[in-house]
Amino acid sequence: MEYEKTNLGRVYVVGQTTISSKKFDMLAEEIEKNFIEADVIVDKTICNATEVRQKETREMAKKFHTMIIIGGKNSSNTKELVKIAEENCQNVYAIETVDEIKNIDFSNAESIGIMAGASTPKESILDVKEYLENL
Repeated sequence: MEYEKTNLGRVYVVGQTTISSKKFDMLAEEIEKNFIEADVIVDKTICNATEVRQKETREMAKKFHTMIIIGGKNSSNTKELVKIAEENCQNVYAIETVDEIKNIDFSNAESIGIMAGASTPKESILDVKEYLENL
């Protein structure tokens, strides 16, 4: 990345609570390196539950043949989980409800992992789990 010279005396970096922790750390480090003369303040507001869920998704996606991520299509948290799963698993499906998986052919799926966004209702997760158990 290229940065323009600035006369800023202070730069404040704050991250959305659902951004990838790894991505935030890389961006903060890049900013700190390039604003040498500025006082760079980094406020990592990523919640622990989000970091744990992202880590679990990464680990699960490496172990499972297929991953299903349940959550809102516009949810930043869910989008990040999908991205993490896709980096580690070839077969990833992002859904909001159990109805969306009823037309997916799982006959070649050796194993299926399920992860859900932070605000996904427990009932939605249980519905998907029950559906998959009855395949």
